[in-house]
Amino acid sequence: MAARKTSKMETIYGGFRKISSHSEMAQPNEDPKKEQPKQNKREIQCFTCVNAKTNDECNAAGQTTCQLADAACMTEVRNFGYGEKLISKKCKDKNACHVQQKTNSNSGRWGKQCQPDWFESVCRCCCMNDLCNAAELPCLGMVEEKDCDLAPTLKPLNGTVACSNGKKTNSKCTITCDEGFTISGENSDRAVINCGGSGKWSGLIKNTYPKCEIKKCPFILDNPIEGVTSCSLGEEYGSSCSIFCNQGYSLNFKERITPVSCTLVNGKLMWQYNESPELVEEDERILMDSTNMPTCEYSKCIELNINGADMSCTDDNRYKSVCTIQCVAGRRRTGPAKQICRGLQVPSWQGVDEIGDTKCVQDIDG
Repeated sequence: MAARKTSKMETIYGGFRKISSHSEMAQPNEDPKKEQPKQNKREIQCFTCVNAKTNDECNAAGQTTCQLADAACMTEVRNFGYGEKLISKKCKDKNACHVQQKTNSNSGRWGKQCQPDWFESVCRCCCMNDLCNAAELPCLGMVEEKDCDLAPTLKPLNGTVACSNGKKTNSKCTITCDEGFTISGENSDRAVINCGGSGKWSGLIKNTYPKCEIKKCPFILDNPIEGVTSCSLGEEYGSSCSIFCNQGYSLNFKERITPVSCTLVNGKLMWQYNESPELVEEDERILMDSTNMPTCEYSKCIELNINGADMSCTDDNRYKSVCTIQCVAGRRRTGPAKQICRGLQVPSWQGVDEIGDTKCVQDIDG
């Protein structure tokens, strides 16, 4: 059917009437089936995973190019406590993603819905750049919790260790030193360190893991005048020391001095005489300082007393003194004519030319 035109630019097609303005009129050679331009897509890449147990596991699952008109990268972390969590990442419409991120501050069991360190926490984050969801919760500044170094969880030399969760995040390790040992650099036999979420131990001592070192007695046993002190381990715990005097000198005790040991006394490390309490008074068994240490004195023999004898001694009864014995009238001598004071530690009178004691006995012939 032919169309006829009217003065009002009215065109009639088969009984239907259409009034058009000049701008609405079809242009010559225009294709009515041509598609209108599509809305521009903003293609970004996001990490994607479903219910991964760690952030590294999630990122290893792969990446995707978002096919949405206005896309964002979304991360969701659900915490079930005791280090258990599930991580999901995906593409999401920007507006919808930010709506869900705002739910982080909604009311939850522990105050807010998003509490990363608490169980039953749900946290969501959105970002708009390529692979921007590489971190665990980028909007919270959180990264994947890492295990700490294994070293401090192993039994230390001369001590023990007890950890609440090995080398895992939030694990607490208590290092306890054996008797006679102390934490290096500390006045304590125990130290506590904690594994933080960044994979670093806190509570270190001078940036080193706690170590147990041997304790020491409060002072060094000096050599006495005219003597020497010999110790097995210096002033360390368990050291045993003996004091020796030079020749001609002896210790100021009745017989001999027993070894002195560095040992624990009422929880404190002190020098103490080992045994033979009859040689050392109870209140003198512990050496509080060097003032009550045994000293070396010039050796003396007990006074030489021979009944019925006249004696002449070179140095009284001191060490190396020689006494010449002469019996009075009516008595005769048996044994050495001379006695000398000699011997180490505790000297005694000994015959010069022969062995035995000197006596002046009744002269029967007299």
